[in-house]
Amino acid sequence: MGRVVSDLALGANAATLARLKPALGDVLTAVRAGAHELVERPELADGEVLVVRCEVEAGAAAAAGAGDAAATTE
Repeated sequence: MGRVVSDLALGANAATLARLKPALGDVLTAVRAGAHELVERPELADGEVLVVRCEVEAGAAAAAGAGDAAATTE
């Protein structure tokens, strides 16, 4: 909470991505995401969403006492 996500990539299979798209704006607002990318990952089960990449803004991370300026997940 309180951090701004500068770049977010979410992976899911095509059916899950299609179901996610109508709510995507709400999800991006909730995580305060700037840029985003949806990545098709056909190996994932229906309903499964993987955070492929998540980068936190340096200023927001420092203000929250996070240490590293960015966190990346694969």
